Amino acid sequence: MRYLTTRASSLKTRLEEWVKEHKIILLTSFLLLILQFTLFKIIYPFPNFLPESPSYIEAAKNHQPLNTWPIAYSKFLLVFHFMSHSPLLLVLFQYLFLELNILLFLFTVSKVFKLKRKATNLLFILNVCNPVVLHISNFISSDSLFVGLSLCWFSLLVRMVCEPRKTTFCLHVLVLMLAFSLRYFALYYPLISIATIMFLKMKAIAKVACIALILVCISGYIFITVKKYQKYTNTTQLSSFGGWQLAANALYGYAHSRLDSLNQVPPKFRPLHKVVNEHMVWLNTFKERPDSYVSVYYQWNDHAPLKYYMSLCYSRDSITGGFQRYAVMGKLYGSYGYWLIRRHPINYLHYFAVPNFIAYYAPDIEFMGFYNMGLDTVSYITMKWFDLKTNRVYNRLHSKTIWEIHPYTILFPIINVIFISSLIFILSGKLMRENPSAHQIVRLTITVWSITILFGSLSAYVLLRYEIFPFIITLTFSIVTLTLLLNELKTDNPKRSFTV
Repeated sequence: MRYLTTRASSLKTRLEEWVKEHKIILLTSFLLLILQFTLFKIIYPFPNFLPESPSYIEAAKNHQPLNTWPIAYSKFLLVFHFMSHSPLLLVLFQYLFLELNILLFLFTVSKVFKLKRKATNLLFILNVCNPVVLHISNFISSDSLFVGLSLCWFSLLVRMVCEPRKTTFCLHVLVLMLAFSLRYFALYYPLISIATIMFLKMKAIAKVACIALILVCISGYIFITVKKYQKYTNTTQLSSFGGWQLAANALYGYAHSRLDSLNQVPPKFRPLHKVVNEHMVWLNTFKERPDSYVSVYYQWNDHAPLKYYMSLCYSRDSITGGFQRYAVMGKLYGSYGYWLIRRHPINYLHYFAVPNFIAYYAPDIEFMGFYNMGLDTVSYITMKWFDLKTNRVYNRLHSKTIWEIHPYTILFPIINVIFISSLIFILSGKLMRENPSAHQIVRLTITVWSITILFGSLSAYVLLRYEIFPFIITLTFSIVTLTLLLNELKTDNPKRSFTV
């Protein structure tokens, strides 16, 4: 008991010293956040809604154990709904949660690289005043929470590299679990965490314990989710959405391949494959095919093979619910997509993965560029969930287009080029040799950034709202590495004058 009291007193003292040291930045950031949010909600009094928003709300309202997307965000909506029905407070919470994790990330980077005040202030201004943070937080979607947790996960990784502690490890596992449960894009996060722990300077028994804890938690979550799918849909899978996504991705490659005859296809896929072949022949009659570029055509279009085949299978079934239909077909489509990719790997890479990889440098703004998908109304379930007086929504700009988001399609490639170029120079500089921790963090950053691009290119259609996490990292480290490079050049030649 005395140990815990002493420990708590020590933490309190350190926290008070830290707040005193950074009180100006903290106060300024707080004032900027409140001012920005107030102005933003004057312009956009209602949240922004995506096609999946009603699905999240319906799953929360009906206390569903599963949903098309990971169920964690629906559980979050349910818990928050017990405290308040206000959409304003919900968006405010999402915004502050994301901004707090951005601040944690910035303080971590500033400490590791021992940045001067001017560079630190620039980092905080660019990130805290970033309009994309406001817009991503305004969605009724898991996006803002996932980005915040991803930044927290990365910040804790950095702190583990610099100063391994039990508290940091425990927090890291908790954040990793939360991020994984919100979106399965975090599938590769545990692999990076385990690889990082293996290279830390600590006792082997401690490494084994940390890695075992991660594996047990992630495996336990997967086991529970698969069991729920077995119970409620009679299928064995982790994500029905993943099966649809895999099949849709594979069809972009197959669309440019020589069509496989039915006798070349496993029997369980033949009815589906017949529909796919007929659709591909039909698409060849178009001068401008709807699948000429990677998008959501094969996944969401009612006339595309996947949704059309599902409607055929359940044409005489009025009992099976929509989610159960989606889940059953997701299991079949996942297997079919995997078979198609193995059958036509070159075309899959050429017509899906490579265009998707290129799109990362100028991602599609999709629904981030439009308020409420360009509509003036929301669904009935959304209206009732938030206690809205009417189903009509509006913004005070009286425009369906969110113009401030469009420049990011230009800003993304510029930041990526600066990020790559500055890292190449900084890794060969003497600063990295003098600061081993900084060198490790730069390498960790490159690893996370590279795997994020690779995983995103191979798994799903690249969209701006999916790339906010790597964008914040590249923007921050571009400023950091450029600052370090300029300082190094200035040190080598004191007669030169450099400013940040």
